[in-house]
Amino acid sequence: MLAFAHLAKKRDDASADEPDPIAEMKDQAARILSKQQADYDNANEPSGQPVPRQGEITFVPMVPGVTFSPASRTFTWRKSVHREEFDLWAAPDQDGQSLSGQMTVFLGSLVIAEVPLRISVNSRAESSAEKISLDGPQSSRRLRQIFASYSHQDEQVVAELAQVAPLCGSRFLMDRTISSPAKIGAKDCKRLIRGADMFQLFWSTNAMRSADTVDEINYAVSLERPGFILADILGRASAAEPG
Repeated sequence: MLAFAHLAKKRDDASADEPDPIAEMKDQAARILSKQQADYDNANEPSGQPVPRQGEITFVPMVPGVTFSPASRTFTWRKSVHREEFDLWAAPDQDGQSLSGQMTVFLGSLVIAEVPLRISVNSRAESSAEKISLDGPQSSRRLRQIFASYSHQDEQVVAELAQVAPLCGSRFLMDRTISSPAKIGAKDCKRLIRGADMFQLFWSTNAMRSADTVDEINYAVSLERPGFILADILGRASAAEPG
């Protein structure tokens, strides 16, 4: 289950290239759920009072017959869009039932919203993303979308990796063998980074001196996505720590 807390509109002091909060929330949901989005219901409820920045928000889902892991999620309200994820499962005796409950949202210890939840339990359900039509053409599974950040001087190395990436189930979004950097503005670049499943940094002395690469890294870090940034340094892959 995906749970979002988002502003109804951009803050007055937001930068010009900051996306609309609702559009960004929908973009994140579409990116994560992909073709399975049709299997998910959308439920929302406005907050009963203003939420201050730095306020502590807690999501607590409760549906009788359903176990959520973790039982709650707590975060500090800083960004225009916050996303939390829950695993869930139902007891076997709930199979075939439509279960109802709610997501209670707390500001500190104060309840500020109660979002109704409805979960259909069906052990034989088939995801819409897995349904096969014999009447139409078939498409392959979705490739993992990777934003490749690198210096133009390292283009040959990255181009070679881009050619073999589909064999590993991946596709580079910022592959300069496909898209010329001169045709991609900063706003489009940020859109590609937001839409990626992973930010792959190809770090080198060339990249260190590239202002564009540094800007891409800073924006990727600002998204605060756990495990989103990876680095390849002289052929050795390692996790990149924000900072």
